[in-house]
Amino acid sequence: MIHNYFEENWGDGAYGLLLKEISDSYIETNHFIKNTAGIFMEGASRIQVEKNVFEANGWAMKIQASCMEVTVVKNNFKGKYI
Repeated sequence: MIHNYFEENWGDGAYGLLLKEISDSYIETNHFIKNTAGIFMEGASRIQVEKNVFEANGWAMKIQASCMEVTVVKNNFKGKYI
């Protein structure tokens, strides 16, 4: 998944991107802006998250203990939306 925008998803069951029971995925150069959770992972494995922008989210990423082999490199985490 590359070059996408995930914006303004707020609420208890709302996420920028929900990865549930997903494996062998590559997430690169996306923008996660103003979401409850930019990326929420549960039961995910072999996920590579690289060169994304996380800005003004409640949580940039929530990775549950049931996830394995998740690689997070070269991302930009910003706390305040400009």
